[in-house]
Amino acid sequence: MHSTNTQLGIAENQNKYSSVQDAKKASDAAASRALDRASARLGAVDQLIKAVISGPGIMAETASYHLAAGGKRFRPMFLLAIANAVSAPEQVALQTAAACELLHNASLVHDDLQDKDATRRGRPAVWQKFGPEIAINLGDYFIASAFSLLARLDCHHRLRVGLTDLFAETTRIVINGQSDELSASGNLSLTINDYESIARRKSGMLLALPVSSALTITDKSTPYAKHAGSAMQWMGIAYQIQDDLVDLFGLKDSRPAGVDLREGRVSLPVIYFVQGIKDDSALDAFSSFFRSNVSSTDECEYWIDRIKNSKAVDQCIGHINLAVAKASQHLEKLTDELRSIIRAGQNKMMKHTDTMMHMRDASADSHA
Repeated sequence: MHSTNTQLGIAENQNKYSSVQDAKKASDAAASRALDRASARLGAVDQLIKAVISGPGIMAETASYHLAAGGKRFRPMFLLAIANAVSAPEQVALQTAAACELLHNASLVHDDLQDKDATRRGRPAVWQKFGPEIAINLGDYFIASAFSLLARLDCHHRLRVGLTDLFAETTRIVINGQSDELSASGNLSLTINDYESIARRKSGMLLALPVSSALTITDKSTPYAKHAGSAMQWMGIAYQIQDDLVDLFGLKDSRPAGVDLREGRVSLPVIYFVQGIKDDSALDAFSSFFRSNVSSTDECEYWIDRIKNSKAVDQCIGHINLAVAKASQHLEKLTDELRSIIRAGQNKMMKHTDTMMHMRDASADSHA
C-alpha cells in the first residue's frame, strides 16, 4: 500500500510539473505573439517620427540620415506590447512610443559625439559626417520633437502632464548618468557600485521609460509602473554589461574588438580585470597603457587578449545574472501577462551572452 501511495504521489507531482510547464510554454508563446504584434505596428511609429522631424533644412536631412541606419527598436516594441496588454488607447500608445524612440536616438547622437565613436550601425556617425556642432543640434532636435509629440497626445490633460513629467525626469537622470560616465573616463579606481549607478541612469532609465509610460497611460495600471520600471532599470544594467562584453569581443557594428579599452573607457570587464591583478608591476603596466594616447595596435591586442582570458569575463556574466535576478524580483509583482512580455523582450535583448562565452572558451583553448 505504501509503495502504491508513493507511486501515486510521484505521478501527481509529475502531472503538476507538466501542467506548470505547459502553462509556462503557453504564456511564453502568448508573450512572443504580443511582441510580434507590436513589431508589426512599428511602421506606424516610424510614420509619426517622420512627420514630426520633416521639413526644410539641415536638421531634417541629418535626422533622416541617422534614422535610416535602423536599429533594434526595443523601446517602442516594449511600449506597444504592454500598452495593448493593459488596453491603452492605440493612438496615445503610438505617439508615446514615437516620443520614446526619439529620446533614445537623441542619446545615441550625443553619445557618439561625446565618446568619439566614428560609426553608428556600420556607417559614419552624424558628428563624423556632418560635424560635431550639427550632432549637438540634432540630439537637441530629437528631444524637442519628442516633447512636441507628448504635447499633442489625445488624452486627458492630467495624463499628458504626467507623461511629460516622466519624460522630463528621465531625460534629466540620463544626462546626469552620461555626464558621470564622461567624468569617470580613464579612472581605474571606479568601483562596481559607481559603474552600476552610471549604467542604471544612462541605460536603465531609457529602458524603463517605455514600460513605465505604457503602464502610466491607463490609471488601472499605475500600481505596476514602479515595479516594472525598477525591473527595467536592472535590465538596463545587465544590457550595459553585455554591451561592454560585445565591445570586448568585437561583436558590435563590425568594429574592431576592444574599442572601449582603446579609447580609455572604464567598462565593467576593465574594473574586474584591475581588481584581479595581484602583481604591482602588472598593474602599473596596465595603468600606463590605459592612460596612454599612443599605444600600439600590438599593445592593445595584448591587453584585450589578457582581459578576454581572465576571470573578468566570468565575473561580468555573473553580474549579468545577478542584475537579471534583481529584475525578476520586481517582475514577480506584476501580472503573469506583463511579466511574460517583459521576459520575452529580455530574451531578445540578452542574446549575445552565450555567443561570448563560446568565443571566450575557444580563445582559452587556443592558449592552452
